[in-house]
Amino acid sequence: MSRNPLALKAFEQNTKPLFALVLGASGAGKSTLLGTMPGRILYIYFRSDISGASFAAADESSTVFPYLTDPKVTETGADYSDDEAVADLLAVVSNPGLKSQYDSIALDGLPALEELLMRSPAINEQSLSKKGVLDSFAKDRNVSLKMVQILLALVEQRETHGLNVAVTSLARVNTDDAGFTNITVKLRGFNTIETLLPSFPTIIFTGRDNATRSHFIDFTAKVSKRKEDEQGNEIAVAAFSTRIEGLRLENTPPKIAKPENLSLQFILDLQHGKVKIKPKKGQD
Repeated sequence: MSRNPLALKAFEQNTKPLFALVLGASGAGKSTLLGTMPGRILYIYFRSDISGASFAAADESSTVFPYLTDPKVTETGADYSDDEAVADLLAVVSNPGLKSQYDSIALDGLPALEELLMRSPAINEQSLSKKGVLDSFAKDRNVSLKMVQILLALVEQRETHGLNVAVTSLARVNTDDAGFTNITVKLRGFNTIETLLPSFPTIIFTGRDNATRSHFIDFTAKVSKRKEDEQGNEIAVAAFSTRIEGLRLENTPPKIAKPENLSLQFILDLQHGKVKIKPKKGQD
């Protein structure tokens, strides 16, 4: 059955749930920020950052339900396989019944997910050449495709079932001569970044001021990834800006530093127009 374009409803930006990517270095408060999502949070995490769930649940107002994704490996073997972990994760994020138990989904660690997929025997098998040799380019492509599949399941949870979604990734951070913050996402594949990042209507950079022992959110930061050839020459750059879905640049606070505003609920309030800033002042 084809859809009737005459029956479409006008787009209502302010009613959309959160769909955000949270970037930052280790210790920058990414996991803590996930714990500030609305309502009951399905918190998906990995053994490479086993403390994430604890930080997400540190606030007494947070209701976090932890889901540890990857298998425990011991001298006698693993309690389940990497492929089983991937299949289980995809089944969880694709479950249409999540809305009955949760209000938000947090996936803490794109690099850890990428690492799990890199270990996948099924993906390795899919990436063999006709001669039976592992094709690294095919493997990167297959890892990227599986990450996209998981992300699309999360998109479906937002679009169809109304859940808020936030995903984190480690990032390398540096400040240029002009004082601007530049971020490089710690994912291996250039194509993965080029494919995944545009899928997030909200991109957040969270940082830590060691002098004041406080965290902040910076919406002036730029995100990029260089692609190089075998000689190390730059052949492409993927570049993105931090942003809040539906907000014009002049209505987006350049920096959020007040402790009471350091939450994804506050970001959602900005997105929904419940909180507004004065463009000239540009402060939170």
